Amino acid sequence: MRWLLVVLSIAYTLFMSFITIIVIGLAITHDETLQVLSVVAIFAAVTGTIHGLGWVSQSWNIARGQNAAGNFDQLIEDVRQGRFVFGSNLDYLTQWLRSDKESVVKKLIKALDSPEQSVRVWSSHLLGQKGNTDATEALMARLVDNNEARAVRFGAAGSLGRIGDPNIIDRLLPMTSHPTDDVRYSVVVALSYFREPRIFEALLALVDDPATEVRAEAMSTLGEYRDVRAVIPLLRKLEDSEIVRVKAALSLATLGHAAGLDALISSLNSDNADVFEFAFDGLQAIKTPEAQAALDDWYKRYQQE
Repeated sequence: MRWLLVVLSIAYTLFMSFITIIVIGLAITHDETLQVLSVVAIFAAVTGTIHGLGWVSQSWNIARGQNAAGNFDQLIEDVRQGRFVFGSNLDYLTQWLRSDKESVVKKLIKALDSPEQSVRVWSSHLLGQKGNTDATEALMARLVDNNEARAVRFGAAGSLGRIGDPNIIDRLLPMTSHPTDDVRYSVVVALSYFREPRIFEALLALVDDPATEVRAEAMSTLGEYRDVRAVIPLLRKLEDSEIVRVKAALSLATLGHAAGLDALISSLNSDNADVFEFAFDGLQAIKTPEAQAALDDWYKRYQQE
């Protein structure tokens, strides 16, 4: 079926190209009315041709994803060579993962030991889509490996969270004091998928972590607990670095504290693109009259610049 889609896309593209040639021929006549109509037809035909080429590319990638899915070694080679595109292949690949659960998970776990970083990154992310506890041990090994690349470790952390196995919480909590910044950050990412009082306590303890990204991630998650015990630690972080401050502000605003809203509004003037984007998105998410008024005011100033 996928290969039929490729053939049909190619046929459509050739047809539109043929139409383009015909209308260009008509456009060179001396009939002014016909020339005007031809210009419109040329635009439509060229647009159709471009869309057709896009469909050919997308259909080819999807068909290749389907074919490679039947050959795991070929799929791994595609990832290693950079030929595998997540966006165009993910729709089929998701079905493939569901169709042969046990076999695919075993192969993806094995791929985590690949010498190629791109393959390990790819596998670490896909295993989280399975929600399968069989992958827990392999992902934990990637997360705590001090020699592992950041991208792989972060992929493993997200997957552990998405798998949602509560049995890993007891193993993750002691690692919030791990000496490696990346490991602590990855652990906080994984823990952010769970909602338990003991995790809240651990996050409170991380508000003074020496690593900025760890503090920022802890700030971001604390507000989701809607626990007023977080207010004072979050208020203290309004004097921290910009990225920590804006995340603390959003958590405070989520808790209904006016200081959080004021800090978010102030962050709209930041020269740091990440800080501005987080503040802007946060104000949109809060949806209070005060937040909307701040956004409206920013729009007016932006249009005047």
